[in-house]
Amino acid sequence: MQMDRGLDTGDILLQESVEIGKKETAEHLYERLAAMGGPLVLKALDAIEDGTITRTKQDDAKSCYAKMLTKRQGEISWTMPAVRIERLVRGLNSWPSAYTFYRGKMLKIWDADAEPQKEMEAAPGTILGTTKDAIRVQTGDGVLVLKEVQPEGKKRMAVKDFLLGYPAEGILGQRKEG
Repeated sequence: MQMDRGLDTGDILLQESVEIGKKETAEHLYERLAAMGGPLVLKALDAIEDGTITRTKQDDAKSCYAKMLTKRQGEISWTMPAVRIERLVRGLNSWPSAYTFYRGKMLKIWDADAEPQKEMEAAPGTILGTTKDAIRVQTGDGVLVLKEVQPEGKKRMAVKDFLLGYPAEGILGQRKEG
């Protein structure tokens, strides 16, 4: 992008498109884009030097300001649809991370899958049950299946390991036990 007075408002000099994988996290996408960036900059510099670069004006109507991420944005609202929560988990991985509260303590969610559901079985945030390697949680629309979590003060772990030390019952999202 050509620099000008505005914030990210200059002409586009060169661009490439990438597909985002179904389970790709922000951290993995960042790494892929960083690897693409160096060669793309060299290609743009060569095109500028030999006069073949094509400048493309940005369409201000299609742009928006992206605020800086804050830790608070990672708190999961269980009334949201499962698909949206799953995207929040991937989009905030590795920082600030998506989190909820379990038994009054923070529980980070590192990997989860969304499942459709015909009708709600319980209030959003209610743990519906477990398998040997997953915790199923009711959302506002669908079920979120937790696969990897991190209890407050502990390391990241697969849900199967979490279940060895923590009973999975109750409602997620409550800051205080009760």
